[in-house]
Amino acid sequence: KDASAAAELDARAMADFQEALKRDPDKWQALHNRGVSYALLGEFDNAMADFNRTIELNPKFAHAWFNRGEIHYETGDYAEAVRDYSQAIQRASDDAEAFAARAHAQFQQGRYQSAISDFTQSIRLKADAVTISDRGDVYAHLGQWQRAAQDYRQAVELDDSFGRAYRGAAWIMATCPDPQFRDAALALQSAEKAIELDGENGWRYLDTLAAAQASAGQFDEA
Repeated sequence: KDASAAAELDARAMADFQEALKRDPDKWQALHNRGVSYALLGEFDNAMADFNRTIELNPKFAHAWFNRGEIHYETGDYAEAVRDYSQAIQRASDDAEAFAARAHAQFQQGRYQSAISDFTQSIRLKADAVTISDRGDVYAHLGQWQRAAQDYRQAVELDDSFGRAYRGAAWIMATCPDPQFRDAALALQSAEKAIELDGENGWRYLDTLAAAQASAGQFDEA
């Protein structure tokens, strides 16, 4: 029922944007908003065309650059995504979401230090559990276990219902090659907490639980 109601609202919004653009094809606000609607429908070519035209009409509008960056990211063009996110940041230097988005694109390019720098700036602007955990994931990827553990801990302190932070911490405590960060009992507790909060749908959660069980000697359960 909720999905049907949302689809009806989206259809009405699209009709409104189309009508506005019939009256004024260069109405950039309507173009941008139609682009967002196209993007939500997965019609990326149409969304890109609308964002391109919006930028032509109003290049100062940061959201158009950001949303075009999102399309590039979704289609795997990470270099173009970084360029567009950078343009958005030039126009809105206090946008934490733009820094976080650019960090993800930097990570996909293997530019890990740049990703950490962008995540850090995003956290300075607006500290939240998701972005802190994302930075923790980069640190863990690089084997910087202390920093990764600190980020997961900080994320839990900010939001103790954020399961992914527990999962990240559990993985380090169960599998870290540096024994000083291993804690089998706490790894199992954290892995179980992550699943309690987020369910068993994600394979990474189950993989982490299995690693924690193995670390704790529960090989049959693993």
